[in-house]
Amino acid sequence: MSHAAPSELPPAVVDDVQDVQKLQVAALERAQALLATLPVGERSTYETALALMQSTLAVLTRHADRDDGHGVLDPARFQAFAALLQQRRKAARLSRDHLALRAGLSPSTIRNIERTWQSPSRTTLLRLLAVPELGLQVRDIAEDVSADPQWQPNAWFAPRYDAAKLFGEMVEMLSGPGGTLEQTYLYLDPQSAADWLSICNGERFTSSWRSACPLDQVAAKIVRQVGKSGLDVVGLGVGDGKNETRLAQAIAELRPQPPALGLKLLDISHTLVSTASKHATETLAPHHVPVVALHANFHDLARYPVLQCTPQSAHLRRVYTLLGYTMANLDNEVRWFEDLTSCTAAGDLAVLDFQLAYGRSEEPDTLWRLDPGLKNGMPAGYTGWLSGPIRRHCPGASAIEFETKLQNRCLVPGAYELQAVARVRMSDGGERRFTVFRNRRYDAERLAQCLDTLGWSPLASLKYGAGAAKTAAVMLLRRR
Repeated sequence: MSHAAPSELPPAVVDDVQDVQKLQVAALERAQALLATLPVGERSTYETALALMQSTLAVLTRHADRDDGHGVLDPARFQAFAALLQQRRKAARLSRDHLALRAGLSPSTIRNIERTWQSPSRTTLLRLLAVPELGLQVRDIAEDVSADPQWQPNAWFAPRYDAAKLFGEMVEMLSGPGGTLEQTYLYLDPQSAADWLSICNGERFTSSWRSACPLDQVAAKIVRQVGKSGLDVVGLGVGDGKNETRLAQAIAELRPQPPALGLKLLDISHTLVSTASKHATETLAPHHVPVVALHANFHDLARYPVLQCTPQSAHLRRVYTLLGYTMANLDNEVRWFEDLTSCTAAGDLAVLDFQLAYGRSEEPDTLWRLDPGLKNGMPAGYTGWLSGPIRRHCPGASAIEFETKLQNRCLVPGAYELQAVARVRMSDGGERRFTVFRNRRYDAERLAQCLDTLGWSPLASLKYGAGAAKTAAVMLLRRR
């Protein structure tokens, strides 16, 4: 059986290897720092472990080689590193040819570095770091791995994140007699996630919602609020991440370069968050904005210190976003914003978009008459997406029909909810009913009043939509 050469590995595999590689470098740095604190007589075991870590790094580097050939050391550090490399090589009694063989480099690369003719690339540095005989420290090749985006891991998994378990819970639900399918599950199934990507990148969705949303105006207001402070944009439930990336890009363009800006993208679906991370990284690269993907559930925000205000991050301001109508996925908006308050500091911001109510929630007959979602039911594209998990994971399902229900007793005053209920006819003649989707509408003024009582002062509420119809709004809030 033949094996692909490192250069032939699929891009997704190479990305995963590079993530592990970055973690390995960070771990190696910590281990080297620990070793320096131990008495000489207690170091042998740790030195063996370090040599094993370096060997692992060597393998990872050879399998994730996307080297652009550009030097990454500034002139002063390059001079110092060239002298150090030559000193360490001679102390280890290695010729340039022998070191090149050990590091998987060419002898000319070693010669060009030692003679300061060519600054080493990131991959070259990693390969030299992985040669135990040289005894190089991580700090010899980077000032501070923890602060240098070139060496930082770019993904984070919540401690309780278990995609396989969540997927199993969805299958168990669909194998049962019926019930409410938590909307999160629609994004766990890779095919369902792909179907959603197709919908949200379709012409209708883009022209009616995405392109019309005035995120550039929101970005300008954010920049005025935060001034020169460092800023983290924390996107929650990001889907494909295009809204969050567009907002971060607009902020970056309004701030001095580099913009002292970071973007964190959180989603429970690996398919979605990896798509979002790739798009954001490519789009924001010219602005030098670091992007971190977070595999987690935004309902558990209070459990994630990495997203919260801490003494170490007190110098930063944060903007938490719920875009793409993600707010409709909240079971309890009041409790969620109370949790958000506990995670944030005064002056932090939140941005959310939502669809507007077509009438008063207390008048259901008017809503049935005016709201197109109630009058016309689910669009065909949505029914295909929503029925996918049932068709794939509900044994014995022979036919699926959808009906729309109105729930006008919502927690936020003035809000009401459209629920998509799947009626599943079974091959044995029985029927099961699953509530698979909800789409909440809000009265903008009453929503603002509700959030104000929870410590979030509305700074702006901008209505938008396709053409003259203003059927959605985006709101900017500030934590008091």
